[in-house]
Amino acid sequence: MGAALNTEKAESQQNKETAKQTLREKEVNEEDVFKAWIKFPSKIRDKQSLHFIFARQPLWEQENTTVTTDVPGDLVATEMNEILDLLTLHLRNELQNDHIKVKINVTEISRKELSLTPKEKAKAMADKNEKLRDLCRRLHLDFV
Repeated sequence: MGAALNTEKAESQQNKETAKQTLREKEVNEEDVFKAWIKFPSKIRDKQSLHFIFARQPLWEQENTTVTTDVPGDLVATEMNEILDLLTLHLRNELQNDHIKVKINVTEISRKELSLTPKEKAKAMADKNEKLRDLCRRLHLDFV
């Protein structure tokens, strides 16, 4: 009886190892990736500051099964790296593909010269808003 029990344990162990070696390789398209991508914020409720990243569609590279997203600055990249393993696991499970990888690109935030004077601020606002610019012209304001 002991030999039969040992044989069952050995077969069970072999089955577990075979299951570990079998990778899921379901075909994935860009739409599937985005659907899985936007579901992720529900798993990181404690990282509300990162939720805006998951509102934008990431770049899907089908050839090498890589999901790439751009993040604004090193601080956000650091926070994303903290959850990278969880995000990768989530995408692999949702998409049933164990080859999925996640890549984070850091984009530099362009910092324009800040308008400091009220006149410069008003001019900048008028440049962005046609109705405000028209109002300034009708009021004969000189900064437009």
